[in-house]
Amino acid sequence: MSRNAEARAVSATGNLNKIVGEKKEMSHDLFEAARTAMAKAYAPYSKFPVGAALRTEDGRVFTGANIEVASYPEGWCAETTALGHYIMGGGGKITEIAVIAERMAKCSPCGGILPAGDETLSLRQHRRGRDGHHGRHAALRLQGRYPEMKEALDHLVEKLDGLAPTAALVLGSGLGGLVDQVEDARRIPYAELPGFPRSGVSGHAGEVVAGRFAGTPVLMLSGRAHYYEHGNAAAMRPALEVLAGIGISHLILTNAAGSVDSEMGPGSVMMITDHINFSGSNPLIGEPSDRRFVGLTEAYDAGLRKAIETAAKETSTALHQGVYMWFSGPCFETPAEIRMARVMGANAVGMSTVPEVILARFLGLKVAACSVITNLAAGMTGAELSHQETKDMAPVGGARLATILRRVFEEGLPES
Repeated sequence: MSRNAEARAVSATGNLNKIVGEKKEMSHDLFEAARTAMAKAYAPYSKFPVGAALRTEDGRVFTGANIEVASYPEGWCAETTALGHYIMGGGGKITEIAVIAERMAKCSPCGGILPAGDETLSLRQHRRGRDGHHGRHAALRLQGRYPEMKEALDHLVEKLDGLAPTAALVLGSGLGGLVDQVEDARRIPYAELPGFPRSGVSGHAGEVVAGRFAGTPVLMLSGRAHYYEHGNAAAMRPALEVLAGIGISHLILTNAAGSVDSEMGPGSVMMITDHINFSGSNPLIGEPSDRRFVGLTEAYDAGLRKAIETAAKETSTALHQGVYMWFSGPCFETPAEIRMARVMGANAVGMSTVPEVILARFLGLKVAACSVITNLAAGMTGAELSHQETKDMAPVGGARLATILRRVFEEGLPES
């Protein structure tokens, strides 16, 4: 194994949750300690041995390797075992961390490196390579089970080239034009990011656009995967896990929806205050940990909702609020189903968004969501519905939503 090709080190100075990003050459002895630990890894299932080493202010070095058990992906990661040794050794201020993997040139540290009680920690990472030393900023919160996510995370961080957004938007049908308002845009096709969706829906570009929106660093996902495309409610999980992994803390979702309320016609914007999962599916089915029991009492963050409401008032943009009901699709609802939705308390119906809300809350992200109304739902006008109508009307409401979102980002996202 080539040291230059296989090592990734993380260096930090001062208080770990106040890193300023000063570049630092990785210490040879720390690298050797991580490599020695990696040789002791037990990874019969993933075939992916990892070693970690951390140094404290007094010069002590603590190491760990990943240990897998029959309940894989449950087990212990290298960072967790290193932290265990560190805690049992008396702790102290951590000044340097190295993480290496046998089969990966860019090994992003997993969430296990986070000190207890500080799950929003971010560090300045340095990759050793033939082209020298390059600083990269990424939050260490990768929590998923999908091996391709590490590759996607590293590629995305590379493309960001120092941009460190904490907010992301997922753009629904007909809303892709919002990316044109991103300054200094960097476009990364989903095809370059393993695990990202391959949407087969017209109107979904299938790319990540990074840059500044109203002066704020942001990521926009132009296009999503839908349950009706694959029968997989968790199709967006790898993408959302990567977003959480690079430090995204706020997620705003948009969609095109049908209105159940005759007073909320095509071209309107509705902020989602709650949802009804009528699909019969859930993106956390199969998640092995108790983390799958996610509370959704406050699925839609109160602070973000208040910011959107305020922005609408300040820009004199009409904003409705209501409950979104998720149908599986791909066919449109029947008039009888719409009457049922109205009785159950829904204000709009659609075929997306709810799985992403559940996944985002599972990942600890703050969530807001807005629907652009493209039509009155089945049976309300007597006319048949079509996807073309969705594509035609979405930009009308999309322009109004863009006005609201721009003001939100101009004012700055709420911390809580």
